[in-house]
Amino acid sequence: MFDSFKKTWVCSIPSAFFPTTVLHVDDDKQLLAQLSNMLSSHYKIETFSNPDEALQEIVFLGNNYMQEKHLALKSDEDILGYRQAIFQENRFENQLICIVDYDMPSRNGADLIYVSELVKFQSEAQAQHSYILLTSKDIEDIEEETPNIKKIKHVFINKRDKNCVQKLLDSINSFHQDIFQTAGFTTALILSKNPKEKSSFSYCSEFLPIFNQYIREHDICEGYLFDRQGGMIFLDKNANLSWLFVRNEYGIINGLENAYKYQAPDNIIDLLKSKQYILSLYEPEDFEARSEIEWDKYLLKVDVLKDDAVGDEDHNHLPANYYYAFTDSFPGHGIDKDKILSFQNFLDLKNSNDSKDK
Repeated sequence: MFDSFKKTWVCSIPSAFFPTTVLHVDDDKQLLAQLSNMLSSHYKIETFSNPDEALQEIVFLGNNYMQEKHLALKSDEDILGYRQAIFQENRFENQLICIVDYDMPSRNGADLIYVSELVKFQSEAQAQHSYILLTSKDIEDIEEETPNIKKIKHVFINKRDKNCVQKLLDSINSFHQDIFQTAGFTTALILSKNPKEKSSFSYCSEFLPIFNQYIREHDICEGYLFDRQGGMIFLDKNANLSWLFVRNEYGIINGLENAYKYQAPDNIIDLLKSKQYILSLYEPEDFEARSEIEWDKYLLKVDVLKDDAVGDEDHNHLPANYYYAFTDSFPGHGIDKDKILSFQNFLDLKNSNDSKDK
């Protein structure tokens, strides 16, 4: 699953990430079935043995492609919309990655990819599509026959490679990472322009090892922005919830102001002033949703990361301290787990339906 995120030049911490459906196109139906079985515990795989039908799905239908609203919001006023993404049962149906054979009747894989690229203007979502060329043919021969393939974002994997399946998984994971990190740029930029927040945490590559360690240790496969400071809500494959809360210096000040505003006890105020603790409550909506606040339950001991990265005034990314805490306890979060389709249930349902079709 999301083993780790890599550093990109656009944005380091994604504003959202989750597994998506992978398309696999190959005229060898036996191979399609074998690889689908091998990959199905990690991703939903849609298979096509006819390249023209696959092209129709990729280019002309496009109903299940990643929509911009799933990746980036237009204003920080809509930031809480990310919390609702976990209730969208079709989120795993988004198709962002395509595994393509080369030698196929009527249309080779390079041509299928090239035609798909030509019509990307139809959908901003399709601009994020990535391709894996899986074939027994040598890449040098393909590049000689179809020079345009060099211009298209893709990786090449040889079917004869004994590590073929693992390389497929690694490539799918890498493409997912890149897509979601790049897509998070818009939201990160919007938040960084908020003079009250200065939310530069999303650009902090120094935090990636901490972020990745948490994802690995807790088997996280989904994450969504939870507040304007860069806090995130996480889900594992069974939709168990946990949270990462991060505050910069502005967030520390804002947290204190809210504590005063909502009449926190003096001992809570003192702990917040010490900068050794933060509140998991941050957005006005979260305070106002509670008629009575049991402050101790929202108090979190923090670790501190000092980001000495070179400043970037365009993105309001400046050297700063980040105060962060992980928790699987957020009282009164208001999220009904029974209304969430977990990724494991999604896979089980898909596999069950496939069995019935057979």
